[in-house]
Amino acid sequence: MAEGLRLFPKVFPETVASVVEAGERGGSLENNLMFIAETIKKEWELKKKLKGAIIYPIIIISLTITEFVGMIFIVLPKLEALFSSFPNIPPLTLFIMKTALSIRTNWLPILLIILAVLGSIIIFLKTKPGKKFKSWLALNFPILKKLFKSNILSSFSRTLSVLLASGIPLSKAMGITATTTSNFLYAAVLYKINSDIENGKDLSISLSQYPQYFNNSFTKMIDVGEVSGTLEDNLMYLHEYYSDEVTEMSNNIVTFVEPLLLILVGAVIGLLGVTILMPIYQLMGTING
Repeated sequence: MAEGLRLFPKVFPETVASVVEAGERGGSLENNLMFIAETIKKEWELKKKLKGAIIYPIIIISLTITEFVGMIFIVLPKLEALFSSFPNIPPLTLFIMKTALSIRTNWLPILLIILAVLGSIIIFLKTKPGKKFKSWLALNFPILKKLFKSNILSSFSRTLSVLLASGIPLSKAMGITATTTSNFLYAAVLYKINSDIENGKDLSISLSQYPQYFNNSFTKMIDVGEVSGTLEDNLMYLHEYYSDEVTEMSNNIVTFVEPLLLILVGAVIGLLGVTILMPIYQLMGTING
């Protein structure tokens, strides 16, 4: 069965195939399959929480851009003829009107430039330097960096614990974990750690060489697990801990970002409102004068 799963690596990752192989050899295939099912469920729940923290800002920003485009192509053209008859149009209104007219006149080249830039970015992110940059950005992006790091540590702990509990040796388990780690920088570090383990180093000592990726408390828990012979249990504890942290941070980020996004939307609406109302109030003042 494990050999059959490895024929479809895009569907069945190496983690699943290795746990199945260990179950076939040790006579515990049924338990290992149940273990895989539980692991997939937890991974799905974790990804769902992570996406929930990111999708809300994306929706709000998309609606703001849609609103801005609607004002440029629908609302402002109807007001330009009216405002052109007003004396002494405010500089801000005049600037926005000219900018909107320029965008409407050259919308096709602008759209093509935007699509070309987006296409170039997508292609770049699929290259090795692009993957490095994306991984670096995830670990250094304001507000979200701790969330991404906790998610990586949670996945790493769960994967390694599952493999060790299935009877797979530590050196092989670390190699599999490195291949299944989504972050390019973490994967590179895990390959180095795996090389150290193959040369006889303890896992905790190897992890402690990279404090920017594995904090001191994480390394200490690994050290205790190695000394007491409960490494897979300690790893599963770390998975649960960082999984709960991801959940809490996801909720906190949404709570924190929501008012900032509302301020952004309010600022855009306020700018457009001032653009429209300023000439009208100025005209009313002229008439009253």
